[in-house]
Amino acid sequence: MSGTATTVRRPTEGAAMASGKYDRPLPPLNVLVERLRTAWAIEDRYGVRLFQAAIQRSVGRVSG
Repeated sequence: MSGTATTVRRPTEGAAMASGKYDRPLPPLNVLVERLRTAWAIEDRYGVRLFQAAIQRSVGRVSG
């Protein structure tokens, strides 16, 4: 061994998702907003994050 590590290349999540195999259609924006309001009303923090991300995805703003 020459002291250098070898790298095993594995598919990343981004590459797997880029194939389009896992694309799911989103509900209409007005439905997502209503569900976000419901999550806020019942203080469901997970739901709030989930629907905020879905709304961003539906309008084309994806963070990553």
